Amino acid sequence: MNEILEKLKGALKELEEKNGGIVLFALFLREEALGKWDLLVSASWLNSRSPDSYEIVAKKIQKCLHENEVVQIARVVILDTNDVAVTFLQGLYSIPNGSFKEVPNCEPLTNRFGFTIKRAYVLRCVKENE
Repeated sequence: MNEILEKLKGALKELEEKNGGIVLFALFLREEALGKWDLLVSASWLNSRSPDSYEIVAKKIQKCLHENEVVQIARVVILDTNDVAVTFLQGLYSIPNGSFKEVPNCEPLTNRFGFTIKRAYVLRCVKENE
């Protein structure tokens, strides 16, 4: 998993260099997702209702990961920067550039989001303009 996380950190950096800051970049492993991860992304330049936003993120992920790694990502979830989920995560974590954190206890996430999260990694979680 560390190799995938390092590659995703590279993708995060490239997305920011080309498009602007990202406030949330995280992986959630839901219990019902059959061992595949959800990639959560939030940035002011992304629109959760725009297919173009999903395409930008998906293409970058596909470019940075090998095919056998890409299939471990179930879906990309784009959240608006003012989404309550983003605000909740910003209240829990402050993860700046170049690091990541494995969430030691996913129970608060499970309770908040209403579905079981088995594991989670946060690669970026900052308030806008940080």
